[in-house]
Amino acid sequence: MKNLYWITPDKLGFRMNVAVLKNCGEQLGAALDSEANYSKPTLFIIGENSNYVKEAIDGELILEHFPQSEIIGIPDAGHWLHAEQPKLFFEKVIGWLS
Repeated sequence: MKNLYWITPDKLGFRMNVAVLKNCGEQLGAALDSEANYSKPTLFIIGENSNYVKEAIDGELILEHFPQSEIIGIPDAGHWLHAEQPKLFFEKVIGWLS
């Protein structure tokens, strides 16, 4: 719903770049090149109830591409962890940034 906006009182539009999604869709799901990495500190925050990223499965691949990363799980949260556990999400982000 965050990608919708009112063009007129009776017509909705998309904020997302539909042309890019249409023309480059296959690239969105492609794996990163083995040489692609980011060597500065990076935080991955995952909802422990989410199936998008699982530390036990994806952690090694994340560390391969982001060698200075830290993965923090938020309990009782899915993919929208910032909305499901806002206080804990805030605490983890601020703690990491400090």
